[in-house]
Amino acid sequence: MPTYKTWSYSHAYIDAMDLLAHHISKSYVMTYVSYLFLWFIRDFRMSYIGQIKLTNIVAKLVYIRLL
Repeated sequence: MPTYKTWSYSHAYIDAMDLLAHHISKSYVMTYVSYLFLWFIRDFRMSYIGQIKLTNIVAKLVYIRLL
């Protein structure tokens, strides 16, 4: 049967591992969420830039047509 000192050490070790696992999983989730957010922003920006380029092309074509 384990003594109180051994049990306390084991209990502290388990608590530390639980805290570490929680921190790692939280960090992983935040990294994943950040990655998705950055991907969304990049995709939106590229789409917006594409729309601006298309608008500029159409404006130039209309301008040339008016000359």
